[in-house]
Amino acid sequence: IFNKTPEWASSSFWAPELFYRNGTYYVYYTARKKADGISCIGVATSEDPEKGFTDRGIVVEHGKEAIDAFITEEKGRWYLSFKAYGLDDRPIELLGYELSPNGLSTIGQPFMLLRDDERKGMEGQCIIKRNDYYYLLYAAGGCCGVPCSYHVNVARSASLKGPYTSYQNNPVVDGFDNWKCTGHGTIVSDQKGADYYMFHAYNKKSDVFTGREGMLGRVHWSK
Repeated sequence: IFNKTPEWASSSFWAPELFYRNGTYYVYYTARKKADGISCIGVATSEDPEKGFTDRGIVVEHGKEAIDAFITEEKGRWYLSFKAYGLDDRPIELLGYELSPNGLSTIGQPFMLLRDDERKGMEGQCIIKRNDYYYLLYAAGGCCGVPCSYHVNVARSASLKGPYTSYQNNPVVDGFDNWKCTGHGTIVSDQKGADYYMFHAYNKKSDVFTGREGMLGRVHWSK
């Protein structure tokens, strides 16, 4: 995406979210702000990714951190969801902003999608509409290292902005076979319309030393 570090950022780049609309490719990403080390969400654009992206600066700056951007489109409007309050002495929340028509700034105040009242961790969310419901999949637990406990929960709502009802049989993705600490995924579809959840996990045999590896799981939707 970048050949050099954007002017505003210093380090810790992760969780890029690619989005295409009206001839322009957008990438929303997390990075630490050079001025104070706080993690923010930046955005860069390109008309041709092979020719590189132009950074457009910070799009979301919220408290002590704003990370894990995900873009949802509803009735021609863009919305950006993200994780907030992970560094505060309070429950984590998944928040959302409406974006401006050009996708480079936010509109109005953020709205809450889901709160981590059980304090088990909540991040890496994606939202998709299927069968008249918005499904919010997110990673819960600890993401990384030997003591990781990542797993995937889901909640749904008839409205993008909620309220969301958690699935009573969560988690929907957890450790299986030779894999553990599953999480931080997004829904992708093949040419036949089948949906898959693309996420990462650790191999139990090589543990954390290999690093997190990409996985695909077929998704079946209830009515």
